[in-house]
Amino acid sequence: MTDYFALFALSRRPWLDLEKLEEKYRELARETHPDQSTQRSSDFAEVNEAYRTLRDPKSRLQHLLTLEGYPQSGSTAEVPTDLMDLFMKIAPALANTNKEQLNLLNKELDGCYDKAIEQLQRIDLVWNQQTSSRMNDAEDLYRRFAFLTRWKNLIEERQFADSVVSR
Repeated sequence: MTDYFALFALSRRPWLDLEKLEEKYRELARETHPDQSTQRSSDFAEVNEAYRTLRDPKSRLQHLLTLEGYPQSGSTAEVPTDLMDLFMKIAPALANTNKEQLNLLNKELDGCYDKAIEQLQRIDLVWNQQTSSRMNDAEDLYRRFAFLTRWKNLIEERQFADSVVSR
């Protein structure tokens, strides 16, 4: 497995400066682009995949956990307890066509996502302390991002489908 952090010359951390990541991506993309380089096109594809992975908090955490040799429990079926109320609102909202309810849920999901980003930044602050719980914290946060992004995608797909039908 390729270490995408190393590919971009970045430290293995849960939080990244997205502007630096984008700068490095543009540099590597120019160097590896098939029209600009004699390198294999697979190098360019790998740079794109690395960028896609590292810019997304959920994918970045999953990649980081894998690189660190942390065996993920594989259980993303267990909803974090503090998200249970939100979880119980999702299915009924998707079943009906109440646009306002979907908009409110989308805003609530955005708020939860913002809190998860703040938690990611807090984990990053103590990342180098090598505490025994840091990987557990990272895995818990990965699960949180997995649920939040899945639910947000479901709601956005429903909103899109409703907008197409109403035309």
